[in-house]
Amino acid sequence: MNIIVIGCGRVGSALATILSVDGHNVSVIDEDESAFDKLPQSFCGKKVIGIGFDSQTLIEAGIEKTDAVAIVTPSDNTNIMVAETVRSVFGVKNVVARIYAPRKKRTYDRLNLRSVCPTTLGAYQIYAELLSSMVESKLPLNNGDFELLEIPASSVDEEETKSFEKESGSKIVGARTDTRVVFPWLGEKLDDVRSWIILAPTSHLRSIVDSIVGGV
Repeated sequence: MNIIVIGCGRVGSALATILSVDGHNVSVIDEDESAFDKLPQSFCGKKVIGIGFDSQTLIEAGIEKTDAVAIVTPSDNTNIMVAETVRSVFGVKNVVARIYAPRKKRTYDRLNLRSVCPTTLGAYQIYAELLSSMVESKLPLNNGDFELLEIPASSVDEEETKSFEKESGSKIVGARTDTRVVFPWLGEKLDDVRSWIILAPTSHLRSIVDSIVGGV
């Protein structure tokens, strides 16, 4: 793909490097020439000095033949202006912009701009790490698409197992007691359950954690 990255800060330089290593044709735009020093010496893409919403700068970067544009300058307002220019003037549809202030997401959404907010993503990642100890991965299945997980019995009451399955998109396939594993779907009696063994799509891990937290 031909891809333009607008903004060569820490995120922009890292993104441009990853895309280049992955074999894409990359052009990077930044108004500060020294920003390109963040790129590795092995970077083989194009470097263009200029303002991201300037048409001539975009043309020099190859906007007329580009497949996608990533906008990661340190200004939300600039990112919005660039995105609108890229879409309305040059007709590029595959555009993603970075959001610095989470409150600006409404503006991006109202303009139908695809966006990524590192602040929100970072918060969710830390949230998931803090709570991941509540879910123990036992065995990846089907090339990692599904996993057998073990969660504390205290997280889900026995009478709430059906609603837990519905909310989390998972299936309880077993229960561990102090002495053995029992299988409720075989009609085995559940006494002194210590943990539940569940089968779940890997993509549903967050909803599983959310369901557990909601019941704690």
